[in-house]
Amino acid sequence: MTDLSALKSLKSHADALSSGLAALIDAETPGTNPGTDPGTGGPGTDPATGTDPGTDPGPGTDPGTGTDTGPTPPATPPVVGNAVAKDVAGIVQAVKDGKTDIKVRKGALGALLLTGLNPTVSVFISPEDVRDAAEFTRIAASKSSNISVGNFGVVPTTPNAMDGTPNYLVTADAACTGLMFYGLEIAGRDDANDFDRWTEADWKSWAWSAIQLAGPGNQSAVCRAVGVQYGFSSIAPNNLFSRNSLDGFSGDAFRLNRDGSAAEDCVVQNSIHIDIGPAGPAGDDHPDAFQAFGKRDPATGKYADLAKVRIERNTVIEWSRPTISPLRGKLQGVGMYNGRLIGAIVRDNVFELTSFTGITLNSGQGCDVSGNKWRHLDRLASADFPRVKISGTGNTVRNNRAPKFLTPVDATNVTAPF
Repeated sequence: MTDLSALKSLKSHADALSSGLAALIDAETPGTNPGTDPGTGGPGTDPATGTDPGTDPGPGTDPGTGTDTGPTPPATPPVVGNAVAKDVAGIVQAVKDGKTDIKVRKGALGALLLTGLNPTVSVFISPEDVRDAAEFTRIAASKSSNISVGNFGVVPTTPNAMDGTPNYLVTADAACTGLMFYGLEIAGRDDANDFDRWTEADWKSWAWSAIQLAGPGNQSAVCRAVGVQYGFSSIAPNNLFSRNSLDGFSGDAFRLNRDGSAAEDCVVQNSIHIDIGPAGPAGDDHPDAFQAFGKRDPATGKYADLAKVRIERNTVIEWSRPTISPLRGKLQGVGMYNGRLIGAIVRDNVFELTSFTGITLNSGQGCDVSGNKWRHLDRLASADFPRVKISGTGNTVRNNRAPKFLTPVDATNVTAPF
């Protein structure tokens, strides 16, 4: 769980990062949608002095004019501060009533639906007691902004069959902006911490995914997802994933598929291999820690350019638990396979993998791949993978370490198995 005051500070910092990303994209990539930050602010104060400028005229005045009633009282400011909600209806009503710090009582509260809520100042929704927080079956925001939701549990109570389309437990739709999800504990099932004991049938029948941000300028911070299919997804510009963790997953960990999307200081571990099944041949599933590609045009099959995606200071460990699941997967590192990547940053990350793909960046233009370490997880001295392949023009590839480089690099890069 995360302290509210610390998260308010984190939100301000992350808002500044998102605003900076938006400005950078707007300046360097005409035609893209940089997203907007709705800003924050306080409720305001009454500017009146509250004093009566008049004085007593003294004796000799006409007594018929009345008596002095004293100073004019100051105007009463609007009531905004704390509120306590015991259910979802109470949460929504508190936002509508202008409350800014809404505490939620413990309990299994079902689905939290935030629809058409656009407060003019930042609203924080958090548990009354973080040691015994409420639990939702999902959190879905639609046409909403300027709200932070944090430190709750999110656990579904019904299965979700794997069908090729990810279904996310926490979502913000295309009309949402300025939202933050923080400190959430997201589990694909109530026993998700024991995912290494799950069977393939368990993974296929409880194929929930974690967080998807479909609107611009939203954030997910310090959230933990365990026992899910896909992890974190951005399909709108300038969304930020910061200090999140993903433990036990069968799809891609992060998808950063719109301009300015970023993942920083996150931890990814314990990849599970599940065959897609009817959608493809056995062994067709190849999850990536990070995937990034622009929007695909279904008429032409071509992918749009993708600009200013950022992947920094993340740690990826294909498997870290002492118990080796028979479903342990071979996790790929960074997949930037489709379309042109402009100004992408992949910097200061650590990858511990047994897959051949450390990073594949096709058609890069002015990208920076620096300070990364790719290691063979099982410490095989003879291994020549994971491998690094960077192609395109004007790219910077410096100070990396990997078992094998498939494209020419300068002497600052070191070839070593681990």
